Amino acid sequence: MEVESKAKLLNKKKSFSHSTVLIAIFLSSLFFILILYLAQPSPSFSPALKLQNSVTFLPLKDTRFANTAMKGNTCFMSSLSDTYEENESEYLYFPLEASDRRLLCIKGNDISDGTRNSYALAYPEGLPNSTTFLKGLVFVSDTFYDYGNLWHGLTAMMPFVD
Repeated sequence: MEVESKAKLLNKKKSFSHSTVLIAIFLSSLFFILILYLAQPSPSFSPALKLQNSVTFLPLKDTRFANTAMKGNTCFMSSLSDTYEENESEYLYFPLEASDRRLLCIKGNDISDGTRNSYALAYPEGLPNSTTFLKGLVFVSDTFYDYGNLWHGLTAMMPFVD
């Protein structure tokens, strides 16, 4: 009888130690997976990275390319690549994949000197509270037209009439 009870006690200890080991392995692997998941930040969803990328304002008219504007360089919003078709207007769409889904922000109200105005690309959630957000189509011209002249202004608006 006593031998039988010792055998049962030994079996209970073995089963207890196996279950304890299995639970410890399970919990440690769960903890390890959690550490790996938290240690790999996604760069495209990091709020700090988005805000850092959204605040660089550049001049609308980049005077570095003013002399070579007709030779393949652009002096207007020079950091952005526009889309165009042969003998058609050049255009930009925002937000777009190339801008990492950022919005176009315009800063300034100087109508006589484009070098005093600037632009930036910003994420919608990175806009400050004082920002005026206007949805819709915006026409920004990079031509040498004099908009005080009626015919120049009408010519600039023709892509919207088409």
